[in-house]
Amino acid sequence: MQSVRLHVAGNGSIWVISRCKVCGEVDKHLAADAIVGAIQCGKCGRRMDMKGATVEAVAAANEVQERPTSAAAD
Repeated sequence: MQSVRLHVAGNGSIWVISRCKVCGEVDKHLAADAIVGAIQCGKCGRRMDMKGATVEAVAAANEVQERPTSAAAD
């Protein structure tokens, strides 16, 4: 499976950052594009299916955000 990282830009755009398994090129694509289908590497042209990895990354980010913080109430 493809590995991805999420980046939220200052304007709210969500980018998926990935590394091509063939040539090693690091590229970024809009998350909406990554979820729809295969993304093509800009350097070697390999098509990468990032849908599953993108959905998992978003779910993991939501899980971290929803965890309660342990703050002392004084």
